[in-house]
Amino acid sequence: MTEVLRKGSGCLLMIALVAAPFLHGGTTVGAARALSLMLYAAAGLWMTALVGERRLPGVPKIMLACAAGLMLQGWIMTLNARSVFDRDFLALMERPEHWAFLPGSIDRRGSLETMVRLGALLLLFIMVADLARSTRWLRRFSSVMALAGGGLAVFGIWQKISTEPWPVWPVTNPPPTAFGTFWYHGNAAALLNMTWPLSLAAAFWAFRGQRGHVAKASWIAGTGVILWAVAMNVSKGGHLIAASLVATLAIVLFLHLRLVLAHHGWRQLLAFSGLAVLALAILIVGTDTARSAARWLEWFGRSESDSRLATARACLEMLPDAGWFGYGPGTFIAAFQRHLAGLPFSDAAIWKFAHNDWLQYFVEWGFLGGGAWLVLWSIPVRRAGCHFWTVLRPAFGLESKRTRRGRERWSQSSEAQRMYLCFGASLALAGVLVHALFDFPLQIMSLQIYAITLAGMLVAKDRHGKQEEPQDGDPEEDSA
Repeated sequence: MTEVLRKGSGCLLMIALVAAPFLHGGTTVGAARALSLMLYAAAGLWMTALVGERRLPGVPKIMLACAAGLMLQGWIMTLNARSVFDRDFLALMERPEHWAFLPGSIDRRGSLETMVRLGALLLLFIMVADLARSTRWLRRFSSVMALAGGGLAVFGIWQKISTEPWPVWPVTNPPPTAFGTFWYHGNAAALLNMTWPLSLAAAFWAFRGQRGHVAKASWIAGTGVILWAVAMNVSKGGHLIAASLVATLAIVLFLHLRLVLAHHGWRQLLAFSGLAVLALAILIVGTDTARSAARWLEWFGRSESDSRLATARACLEMLPDAGWFGYGPGTFIAAFQRHLAGLPFSDAAIWKFAHNDWLQYFVEWGFLGGGAWLVLWSIPVRRAGCHFWTVLRPAFGLESKRTRRGRERWSQSSEAQRMYLCFGASLALAGVLVHALFDFPLQIMSLQIYAITLAGMLVAKDRHGKQEEPQDGDPEEDSA
């Protein structure tokens, strides 16, 4: 019975991963609620399975402590809210306090919506970190996200080149910056950049693990399509993140050049390099990059400073007033209106997000909650660094000495597969966390689900850095 519950929770999670990008990216109220319900249902099945197995989730205790602290602080501030923000009139309406000695949110409605969603996301974090101890579930989560990213890329490209695009939005003429099911191009770019490293990692494993030609061709084609979509999207930040990840990958491959030559030889290397250059040339020539180039030229020709920098300075000025507990979760739009006067924005400008998720954490959660968020994200970041080092070790001759037969057996093992998949997840997570410095991917429901799933996949290791593979007879091993 526990096995059925565990499989059910994982399947619900995979359904949420597929649905998240196509439900308008989770940006509408209805989509966010539907995704939250799916996550709560999946978490309920998973927790019931834990009770049946009489065990605790296999995640670091500091993660549980940070998650519990954030939920405690957030709900206290929500229930003790001092006002409600009227978004029509951009004004705060006072409400009676229940506990004057406790911190309170300045926008009860925004905090309530945020806390309901945050509970689902934190449960997702812990659930993925527990399920992904099994390499099978790790592979499933990675594959589903890569396939969903490929589907979004195909749909977005078709929307751009079609004379009669599918009416996704309730308006007849959506802006040219919209891509696929995302109204804001930066959010679409963030999701695409979280999925093509997963597709590429699956392609590497297909070649290394001697998989079939269909699998190899499919994963390579999927990677190319997603990168094509990134190039067609007009997000400058998306272009920078993709270029940085590609450059990082090129450095890693260059360091492994000796090993690649020993395994494949010069002929195969030159053949694949030529095909890659040809595909890149076709991508550049065949892609409508006029809008992307125009946006870059416009950005270089600007005389005034970027408004994001002014917003970041305003956020820094707000931190002393935010104090230890902040203005409350989901209250940035209300808090920022207090500090809008004197800033270089138009009177009609309404900044719902700070365009810097790290500063927004501290504005909404204060020094205490913001620090908890940094600790929570630092765990998968540290694990990502460990995965990078695991991949780089053979390039420096530091890998374990194995016989030829031992190397062949290892290349077919689940440990090798896990290494490739976690390396792809590390690249993807690094990209979205850097993207959060100048955009707001960690505030959008679908992107939060993907980023937290990547983080949970990376955290699914023991504290000594060894893979927690199920042993013979372990029920995890039968989680097909």
